[in-house]
Amino acid sequence: MHKWVVQAVVAGLVLTSPGQPSHRHPETDPGCGAGDHSSRAVYSISTQAGSVLELRFSDSHRCAWGFLSTRGVGELWIDRTSDAGETWEGLLGKSRSRVFSAAGTTYTTGYADSPPIMVRVCGRDVFPGIARFISSIAETYTQTVCSDWF
Repeated sequence: MHKWVVQAVVAGLVLTSPGQPSHRHPETDPGCGAGDHSSRAVYSISTQAGSVLELRFSDSHRCAWGFLSTRGVGELWIDRTSDAGETWEGLLGKSRSRVFSAAGTTYTTGYADSPPIMVRVCGRDVFPGIARFISSIAETYTQTVCSDWF
């Protein structure tokens, strides 16, 4: 009899334990990262200086990230919303390309993109100037551009 009570208690604990959450953590999920070859560009936009920003999406992993191709220095990041853009968390995965590095390309981190979550890619060109030598002359930027929400 005692053995059955112990088994019932253990079974009850197993059935009522919270377990693992069902949401994915895009920063640690190996399937939700930049460079997924099964991804597709869902938006492509250009900056004033001609850099190309893409919002890339993986159907198999339900995640998205930004890609930047530029001849100079550029910045890109992901904005994420759960209320269709009324409010958003911005500057996620902010990344900067460097002059002469892989033809000026860079990626953001991948982020889960399942309803109601929506993301967009934003970016701008950076003109470093001579801020390293004269502290009063700072970097200048082109106007920030963003894709539509996806």
